Amino acid sequence: MDTTDAVEPRRGRVLVLGAGGFIGGFVVAALRGAGWDVLRGLRPRAPSAADERGCDLAGWTRPEDWLPSLSGVDAVVNAAGLLRDRRGESLAAVH
Repeated sequence: MDTTDAVEPRRGRVLVLGAGGFIGGFVVAALRGAGWDVLRGLRPRAPSAADERGCDLAGWTRPEDWLPSLSGVDAVVNAAGLLRDRRGESLAAVH
C-alpha cells in the first residue's frame, strides 16, 4: 500500500499548563511535532492568542473553575511550576 499521500490524523487536543516556561515550551513543541492540537495554558491575561487558555493555578480551587478551560480538551500536561514565592504566587498554592 502506498502511504506517501496519506495524512496522519490529529491525535487529539491537549492543554499544556505552564506552556510559557522552559519545560512547557519543549513539551508544546514535542506534542505539536507528534500531531497533537496543543492549547497553551498560561496565566490569565488579555489579549490572548487562539491557542492560549488562561489558567489560574493558584485561584482555581474547585473543579468547576476549570470547566471552561477544559472544554474540548482530551488530555492535560502539567508543566507549571515556580522556583520561589513571588508577589501573589506562592509555591504551596501553585504546586
